Amino acid sequence: MFNWQKINSVYYLSRSYFSKNQTYLILFVTSSCNSRCKMCFYWKNINNTKVKEELTLNEYIKISQKLKNLAYLSITGGEPILREDLLEIIHAFYINSNTRFVNITTNGSLPEKTNKLIRNLLIKCPNLNIKLSISLDGLENIHDNIRGINGLFKKALQTYNILLPLKNHRFALNIATTLSALNKDHIFNFIDYVSQNLEINDHTISFVRGDVKEASSKDIDLNAYSKTWHYLIKKEHKSVSGFFDFFNKLVQAMYELNQETLNNDKMIVPCLAVKKFITIKENGDIYPCEIISYIFKNYKFIMGNLRDFDYDINKVLKNPKSKEIISFIKNSKCHCGFECANLCNIVLSKKNLLKFIIKRSVI
Repeated sequence: MFNWQKINSVYYLSRSYFSKNQTYLILFVTSSCNSRCKMCFYWKNINNTKVKEELTLNEYIKISQKLKNLAYLSITGGEPILREDLLEIIHAFYINSNTRFVNITTNGSLPEKTNKLIRNLLIKCPNLNIKLSISLDGLENIHDNIRGINGLFKKALQTYNILLPLKNHRFALNIATTLSALNKDHIFNFIDYVSQNLEINDHTISFVRGDVKEASSKDIDLNAYSKTWHYLIKKEHKSVSGFFDFFNKLVQAMYELNQETLNNDKMIVPCLAVKKFITIKENGDIYPCEIISYIFKNYKFIMGNLRDFDYDINKVLKNPKSKEIISFIKNSKCHCGFECANLCNIVLSKKNLLKFIIKRSVI
């Protein structure tokens, strides 16, 4: 029997993949946050943007109406669950932009609100594939110290437990960990804990990046990153077949590309920022990606504000400043260790994806 939900998702993903427009959008829906993470690269913006300056629901609807065939939406912040209209924002992209995949990153501090959001999304967006990534950086004492809030670890586990019964082919529960000097000495034990105690779909590791709140959190070498993701893959990527084996190999390829880029401090594959993925900040400013401003600190990377371009991303991309930034990315051979970007650079490039398939003999 046909699974029409999967067919629908593949159809819209294919349309987006072969489109000349962006496939992947990183959306900062708020700068408000109820934690104080020591390794946060966005800390200067946290609770610094006035609510009245943040894009409204009506503005998000206008943006979604002019952004067609957007397959993947990544919701971040701040703490996204703090937005009372997050359901309606996601629904707008689902209806108007044909979005069929959404990832929501959360610190897990609001279990009841998160539960209500996911349940309503599953009902209101019947063909949407939802992934909730709960941030956990270690066991209780380590995690709460890093995140600056006592009791946050227990709240995050409460969020996990309340959502676990909802897990199905449309809703995935993930754990997202930021590797830093603050948890590197205990990271293997934590990976073991997650593997043995939590029924999740995936556990991801991100290397600390950007202009962090506590500088000492970046006192970690690349060898520690290499050992950590190798250990994670060994633990998490058990013997599977079919699509899951293909996905696991993609993730491993992403980590390998990340490691090679960081080790050599140079571009290994061209970055697809702007071409296939883009970032919108909570006030409507458009950036190529969320990390580029921390790599080239003396260069202004705001391509424009959507409020000045009739909420049309394509109009922003045609202005002189955007063209200047696009040329800069290409000519500077911009490169970084941002895991999401490098996964996009593999998956959303027909050339790189073909190389990956041939190299690993996954078909």
